[in-house]
Amino acid sequence: MLQFNSDLYGVLEDPSLESIISWSKSNKSFVIWDPKELIDRGILAQYCYQDLPMLFRFLRLHGFTKVKGSRHLEFGHKKYFARGHPELMEKLQLEVAEKIKKKA
Repeated sequence: MLQFNSDLYGVLEDPSLESIISWSKSNKSFVIWDPKELIDRGILAQYCYQDLPMLFRFLRLHGFTKVKGSRHLEFGHKKYFARGHPELMEKLQLEVAEKIKKKA
């Protein structure tokens, strides 16, 4: 789980990927601008995601939701996701771990 959280934040902070995936203008969500390029350049595979549906499942597991009204693939988290605050991802990790423990 920690890997997912740090990988997501790291990808969004990489300026070379801004035309493919980046923070939204609000800095409280991210946008996948070019899903095809995300796959073709091997960015998903680099982080062990075989395809977009697998990435979407991980996002849902971590409490991310699609931003309503967006014309793009835009995802955010109500409590624990904001640019400049990677420490929130640690709180998100703890919350998800607790949720998984309760289901077990």
